[in-house]
Amino acid sequence: MRSSDEGGVVLERGGTVRVEGNALRSQLAEQAGRYRVLGGAGKLLLLQRCDDQSTPARVLMAGEIVSRTTIMEIVSFMAMNGWRGDLHVEAPGGGRWLSIAGGALKAAGSSVASERLGEVMVQSGLITQDELARCVLDASPVRRFGEIAVDKGYVRREQLFEALHSQGQRIFQNALLEQAGHYAVLQLDEDSAIVPAMMLHLPLQEVLMGSVQRIDEMALFRQRIPSGDVCPVLAPRWSRMSISHSLRPLVALADGEHSILDMARELRVDEYETTKRICHLMQIGVVEIKAQRKLDEAEALRMIGRFNQVLKKIFDTVARYGRANDMHWTLDAWIRDTALARYFADCVRPEGTLDPPKVTQLLAAQEESQPLETLHQALHELAAFTMLSAGGTVPREAEQALSRVVNQQLANLRRDG
Repeated sequence: MRSSDEGGVVLERGGTVRVEGNALRSQLAEQAGRYRVLGGAGKLLLLQRCDDQSTPARVLMAGEIVSRTTIMEIVSFMAMNGWRGDLHVEAPGGGRWLSIAGGALKAAGSSVASERLGEVMVQSGLITQDELARCVLDASPVRRFGEIAVDKGYVRREQLFEALHSQGQRIFQNALLEQAGHYAVLQLDEDSAIVPAMMLHLPLQEVLMGSVQRIDEMALFRQRIPSGDVCPVLAPRWSRMSISHSLRPLVALADGEHSILDMARELRVDEYETTKRICHLMQIGVVEIKAQRKLDEAEALRMIGRFNQVLKKIFDTVARYGRANDMHWTLDAWIRDTALARYFADCVRPEGTLDPPKVTQLLAAQEESQPLETLHQALHELAAFTMLSAGGTVPREAEQALSRVVNQQLANLRRDG
């Protein structure tokens, strides 16, 4: 379950639990049930569902994905130490699980559409889109997709075997590419373990080597294409270029309106492969990266709303020492003398919050290539100067307490609710 920034869980001193925020309340409603407290480490509190009859899973490891090597390091650790368990990776694009035992990948599953077995078989040319649709219509909990494809004569059993291996490798490799989200390593008894469509035995060191290459390549791609949200557009001389058959579907979608993620979804190809092909098209001069098609105003307003909680907290602290008016004047004057005037000029209200519609309007007028990234950076810069200004008006102890709260809230500006 993804965390929410539109509220929080409050543990009262009397032991009662209170949930703040509609978004988080809706998320928790989907997880209704009985839980036991596994304990806490530092500021982490672990809960585990315990309302079924199976033996609870042992939580061997859990945490946050903080870099492009986090999941690779977890898998390497499990391989080196001979751990057996299911590694669950929950990222913004979907969830994946990897069953690891004896230094090998034994099974893999995913909620990402492009990683379903049928999509993998279409992309590899084993079946057509029409054959995929017919198999999906006949699929049921007791009849798996692969079995149906074999029964219909679309693939041989040996081809299904290879497709399942390819699917497992794809899920594994894409899990290692995730740079944000959460992970958990669970160890279940045999009765509670997930039953896969087919048991694999892919040596971890072997699939890790292939995945390391993907991670390194993706880092190179990101130097030219900062994210999957950018929109490729045809270059002026593209019609004079010779384009291979495999790249033509991407060229057809390079209209400045489809992002790379849009292309991946429409062509049923994962983000890595789509990014790789777009980089090749850029290299030969067929496409260029266009500015983001438009500002996501709803997300910008949400981000500013979260930031206003930070700014209001600073202003309220300063107000307790009678310096709120000075703070407003200082902040307003500083904004006018910096590049931030493009986004925040005359937008700071007297009570210490930004005017969200006005900021969004100013941001949209700048035609930034990545407006949300620009806004994110600008808000952090504004917060840094505001905290610096507050430091001269409040006692040191109050400043340190305020800094801890502000840093924690700033880390949540871009997280989905």
